[in-house]
Amino acid sequence: MSASPTWIFSPEHLYQINSVATDGAAERCVFGTSSEFSSGIFSFFCVDNCGQALWQQPLAEACTQGFFWAAISNDGAYAAGGGQYSSAQGFLKAYRGDTGEVLLDVDLPARVNQVSLSHDGALLVAVYGGTLQLYALEAGLYQLKSEVALGFNGVSYESNSAVIDQSGSAVVVSCRNYSLNNGAVFVYPVKDSRLALPSCSQFEVGVMRVAIAEGGSHWAALLHDGGVAVFSRNLPGGAFCRSTPDVANLSVGYGLALTVTAAGEVVVACGVNLNNAAPQNQGLLYLLKGDEQRGMELQWQAPLALAANPGVSIDSKGTWVTATDGKPIDESTGAESIGHFYLFDGHSGQQQWRFQTPMMNWPMVISHDGQRLYGGSDDGKLYFWQNS
Repeated sequence: MSASPTWIFSPEHLYQINSVATDGAAERCVFGTSSEFSSGIFSFFCVDNCGQALWQQPLAEACTQGFFWAAISNDGAYAAGGGQYSSAQGFLKAYRGDTGEVLLDVDLPARVNQVSLSHDGALLVAVYGGTLQLYALEAGLYQLKSEVALGFNGVSYESNSAVIDQSGSAVVVSCRNYSLNNGAVFVYPVKDSRLALPSCSQFEVGVMRVAIAEGGSHWAALLHDGGVAVFSRNLPGGAFCRSTPDVANLSVGYGLALTVTAAGEVVVACGVNLNNAAPQNQGLLYLLKGDEQRGMELQWQAPLALAANPGVSIDSKGTWVTATDGKPIDESTGAESIGHFYLFDGHSGQQQWRFQTPMMNWPMVISHDGQRLYGGSDDGKLYFWQNS
């Protein structure tokens, strides 16, 4: 696969792209536009794998930030996006994947930090502030079925991310308590389209991101100190592995991906920041492999030129791993660094290529078969690569 994109999609108005998501075959990609430090009239897009816009749904009026996260069902039939209109008002929307018809449109009291859909799109989860919501598709529209406050033993948490497994049987949430500077991972079973009583694993640091295997057998949590915890459904007592690379100046983790291969091997990739004074090697990508019997072992680690971002993804066989980097420079002016999209060999950790953009990059996803890649940039463009 060449470092040069197969095509680049440029919306009419170039805002930041904070999140991208693809269906199982990577034939459709959805994303929303946003601006971290200014206002605009933002939109949610669906683009095919030839770079043609299938539909676009703009927000009704100008707002600040716009779309923060995007999701799409495995068959591409349903999509969802969440974000904020202002610091005091968030939103959650869902769409038909083929036409863009709106199936859900609700205002919320805080920014939606992540949305996630079950394999068939029948269930939709979203987190905002300290709240988790579960919606179910009924008569062609999404209806709220459960809403819970994130807390355990008298400690309340603010959400960072949430994912639902392929079958819609469990939801995993990462949280942080900013006063205590600690965190938690909640696992909510889903019964009759409702959230059941959760299990909770508490950590002495904040928990930034979670990822779950397609079958729901394993999940992982990326920590604020750059470490990772790995869980198994067969071991309900908590994480069976907690690993932190032996690297100086390790800092917050932002990118996380997990797959379980056909042979049952658990593969976890993590993108974290380094507090390096040098202008290069400000991020780190590392990968673990193993299972609950053997434990998880560090396979490799590779430098990223700039601060790591959430664009870590991995194909179903663990053959390829993606990453993104870049960072703000001056929040008062909105100035930011260049960015890079990366592709690494999942077995050796060797960098296959790096593609530079004029602004930082957050999202990047790889298809299940490892043949197609989508990346979104703060330059407002959607990038696509395909194995020829």
